[in-house]
Amino acid sequence: MPTSGTCSKPRVRSRETRLKGGEMLVLEVKGQDSAENQTKREFLDEWVRAVNAHGAFDRWSWAVSRAVSDLPDLLQPAAGV
Repeated sequence: MPTSGTCSKPRVRSRETRLKGGEMLVLEVKGQDSAENQTKREFLDEWVRAVNAHGAFDRWSWAVSRAVSDLPDLLQPAAGV
């Protein structure tokens, strides 16, 4: 955290997690959205589709959480529950 009185931009957190069925999930956690983050998700979606089409790197998916309360709704379908 800066000590010079400047304001730092909040970081987007992402985490790759292997689900029970073996699928890899990229989970982004953020409180607010922006045009920059929407563009990043478009590229993430393109990357996931390309990796899945290649077929040699397991199966991948992605999701975005904006609140802790939405995690069960995001993780259950991804986990096949």
